[in-house]
Amino acid sequence: MTMSPRAYSRIFALLVFGCGTITGMLADHYWEARSVRAAITVTNESRPHVIEKVRQELNLTDQQTKEMEAILDDASRDFDSLHMQAHEVRRQTMDRIRAILTEDQKPKFEAAVTKLQRTITPSSSAQ
Repeated sequence: MTMSPRAYSRIFALLVFGCGTITGMLADHYWEARSVRAAITVTNESRPHVIEKVRQELNLTDQQTKEMEAILDDASRDFDSLHMQAHEVRRQTMDRIRAILTEDQKPKFEAAVTKLQRTITPSSSAQ
C-alpha cells in the first residue's frame, strides 16, 4: 500500500509539530530550572544583603522593611507553587504523549527526549 504525497506531508507536519512541542517543553523546563536556581541563590545567600541595601537606598522604616520581607516571602511561595504546577503540566503532557505511542515508538521517544535534555542542559562541569 502506498501513501499519497498529501499523507506524507501530513505525517511530516505532525512530526515537526511534535518535535517542536517536546523541544519547547524541555527548553521551558531548562529556562525555568536555571531561573529558579538563580532565585534560590539570591534568596538563600544574599537576600539579607539585598534587603539591607534597598532599606538604605530607599530609607525604609523598620515597619516597611518587615512588610517588604513579608511580600517577598509571599512571592517566593507563589513562585514555588507555580514551579510545581508547571512541573506537573510537563509530566502530564509527557505521559499523554507516551500513551498514544506504540511500543516500538516509546523507546525512540525516550531516546529523543534524553538527547534533547542533554542538548539543552549544561554539563555539571560547566556550572
